[in-house]
Amino acid sequence: MTDSIKRYLESDRCSSLMFLSIICYVMFKDSFQVVGDFFQTVMIIGGLVAIAVYRDFFSRNVVFWLLVIGGVIQFVSWFMSTRTIPELAQPTPNLKPFSYLMVFLVVAFWLKGSLKRSIVTLLAFSVGSVFTLFYYSDFFEQFIIGMHGSRVDFGYRNAQHGSLIIGAAFICTLWFIYTVAPQKINNKGIVVSISCLFLVLLGALLMMLQSRQSWLAVFISIFVIPLLYAYFRDRVSLRKIIMLYGILFVIGILIYHVDFVHNRIYAGFSHPGDLHNMLSGNWREVKDISIGVRLQTWLEAINWFYSHPIFGTGDGSRSLVITQSNVLPDYIKAEFRHLHNSNFETAVSYGAMGLVFTYVLMFYPVYKAVRSNAPTLIKGIAISFLIYWLIINNFESFLYMRSGQWVFNTFMGTVYSFALYSDFLEYQSRRNKLDEYNI
Repeated sequence: MTDSIKRYLESDRCSSLMFLSIICYVMFKDSFQVVGDFFQTVMIIGGLVAIAVYRDFFSRNVVFWLLVIGGVIQFVSWFMSTRTIPELAQPTPNLKPFSYLMVFLVVAFWLKGSLKRSIVTLLAFSVGSVFTLFYYSDFFEQFIIGMHGSRVDFGYRNAQHGSLIIGAAFICTLWFIYTVAPQKINNKGIVVSISCLFLVLLGALLMMLQSRQSWLAVFISIFVIPLLYAYFRDRVSLRKIIMLYGILFVIGILIYHVDFVHNRIYAGFSHPGDLHNMLSGNWREVKDISIGVRLQTWLEAINWFYSHPIFGTGDGSRSLVITQSNVLPDYIKAEFRHLHNSNFETAVSYGAMGLVFTYVLMFYPVYKAVRSNAPTLIKGIAISFLIYWLIINNFESFLYMRSGQWVFNTFMGTVYSFALYSDFLEYQSRRNKLDEYNI
């Protein structure tokens, strides 16, 4: 029975089905959710079967054990909440938040360390991110409104979520162009031209969404691309690097002087004294709603964390920080139920242990990708995405939201695939030798 299952898992038919499932997942996860969730289920079931069949391999895999550790941390955090805040604790433990972040292990396994599959997956996500905005809105009407300087969200939750997926797609597409342009490939001119047009569309959407956190994250991620490319390549012209930074500088200046961009950047500092209050630590005196709400809830999160520093108080704590506060204004307690920061939400829910877990989960796949035989494109995307992800999660709680989990699993699965599949091939080779000698 096990042998027949193994033969099917290693067949081209199964491989094609799982790759199709990945493509449908990354394209439709947050638009045609029925389709996205169906193929996600197919992909995960196939992954669970593979884990069972190749349990000797996965029992030595760090990411697999992170899945187990994440479940333990969530259970212990819930158990501690029943002791420290029994009247507020959830009736049962919730093991889903960290489990949702582990889908990337399945994505990585079924991509099989293939550059072609990885590129198709990332481009499918990029197209899917635009389709998601199209799906939820009268896209062209919103586009025209955005072109006139008004902030739009294309009906997709809010502008922060739209900017998250479009920003990630922008970085991916830019890396693709940057890597492909010097290569000698068939129809390169057509490929680069279409990619550049798509990049312009993504850039326009990113500007229209007017999310300052995404602008900052994308800018810093783009800024390191020439340096990363030079680091991963043996021979790169210093003159070309300087020229690229010159182009980035000019483009940045031109964008900065677009009226609605300039106004949006300074909107958070329109109230007199806000900047002084931020720098001096008088966070409760900040008048700007966007910044003020974040700073005040973060201060409450810090106090909550100090009271429960090791394992936190389990799932649901992010809303308790707000609702149980004695100092937050009524409008914040009435309107907000999360902390706009993944780090603070992790700290209050799962304590220092949760923070360590999430940072290992974010850094380990990137570390393995950089140390693997992955091509420059994948290594560059790995580091650029990590920078983007770390920055943007300091202003929103994407680590615990559907859109964020979709982005995280897509990119981490893609970049980790090369290291995982290399380890898997080594495992297969070792097993074949043992079988040959009947050991």
